Amino acid sequence: MATPDENQMLERIQESILWAEMTVAGKGFNTYTRGIYDEPLCSDDTIDDVVQIVGYGSEEGKPYWLCKNYWGDY
Repeated sequence: MATPDENQMLERIQESILWAEMTVAGKGFNTYTRGIYDEPLCSDDTIDDVVQIVGYGSEEGKPYWLCKNYWGDY
């Protein structure tokens, strides 16, 4: 079940562009190729990338946001 903030995000991506800041400094991002990226060791105080949220879904019961990086791939 989505939180109120997540519900607002769902509405926003259907109407306009939504950007999100994230940390990609974790070891896993450098080797990421596909699937749900889930880095448990991310730091909240280091923002080093911005992505556009373009969709959402669920895979094997795990919800995710579909993001597009500035270089263009999902």
